[in-house]
Amino acid sequence: MVFCLTFFLLTSFGQNAFSQLPMVRYVSGTATEAGGTALYNVSDPGSHAVDIRVEDSSICQIVRGDYVYDSVRIVPSQGVSNYPVRIRGRNNNTWDGLGTRTCPVKFQSPSVTYSFDVPVSDDDPGPSFIGYDGSAVQVREGGRTAISGSGNSLSEFFFDAELLFPFGVRVADSVSSITFAYTTRESTSQKATPSIDFVSSSGSLVFSKPEGGWPTGGRTLKKRIRLVIVNDEIAEPKETFLVRYTGLGQAVDDLVEITDDDSPGVFVSPTTLSVNESGTASYTAVLTVQPTARVRVRPTVPSNSLVTVSTAQSGNALVFTRTNWNTPQTVTVTGVNDNIDYPPSQPRSGRVTVSHSVSGGNYGSVTAPSVDVSH
Repeated sequence: MVFCLTFFLLTSFGQNAFSQLPMVRYVSGTATEAGGTALYNVSDPGSHAVDIRVEDSSICQIVRGDYVYDSVRIVPSQGVSNYPVRIRGRNNNTWDGLGTRTCPVKFQSPSVTYSFDVPVSDDDPGPSFIGYDGSAVQVREGGRTAISGSGNSLSEFFFDAELLFPFGVRVADSVSSITFAYTTRESTSQKATPSIDFVSSSGSLVFSKPEGGWPTGGRTLKKRIRLVIVNDEIAEPKETFLVRYTGLGQAVDDLVEITDDDSPGVFVSPTTLSVNESGTASYTAVLTVQPTARVRVRPTVPSNSLVTVSTAQSGNALVFTRTNWNTPQTVTVTGVNDNIDYPPSQPRSGRVTVSHSVSGGNYGSVTAPSVDVSH
């Protein structure tokens, strides 16, 4: 009587599960497409020959010495109780996204027949996500498309991220799509701030199999990504953030650089005044964009001048902050009384220039307009 028993073990690298099979035991190693072998042991086959046959030779083969076979026969020898069988993977130059394939192998003797699966590690590289073209993604405030929103306006930018297909390897037809997730995140230097400098976003890039099949040979597929930048009124240096892509065990970052469109400056009005002895006149100064920190604008005139200047704040300077930067502040110009009476035919007259020094925040390199005062 022939007793037939069939085992189907569907595990990735669970060779130890074969320890429960009669007569065949997993010993060591992993079958790989790169030539790695898994060692099994056939013990106590009895007095009859047994056959080991690979049922899908496109996935794995049996190795004996320098040769490979689809099947081998083990003929018992007196005094020998263990017979090694080595099985190695077969390279198909195909990536299927699974990482491991299973190769069915059948053991057959006059008394027992069963099958077991040998895991085969796929060494064929899959597609690589390269993101943008290798350089930083350049965006700027005040971009092509303005989007209305609460507070500052927004601008949107688009760029293409690429998926690269390797040489010498094809993607299996069974793979219908390849998906990478993406999300924006802060960078480690020159950090842009979410919600203040850019709008956080995330999503999925789904690359579907083209009608003609997947590309090969270093070709790429592209997917478009949308970024939203906040158009603030702050003059600031270049800032950066990241777009991170994850998928197929990969994590890739694209650096995004935001170029500011705000130029710091001081607006002075009016720039010409006339003042009499002991009389006063005034002008105002205001910043053109929000500063990154406190800014001081200090008016000065030459010593022994015909006029003096003063402000409402201590230190005789106008102080602008991130909150009052767009509120004009006043400088008062007062004519100096020298207590000398000049005849009407020869009145005292002259001209004085009020200059301004600017410091603090991101305004250190700004030159403020001067005011021309006639006396």
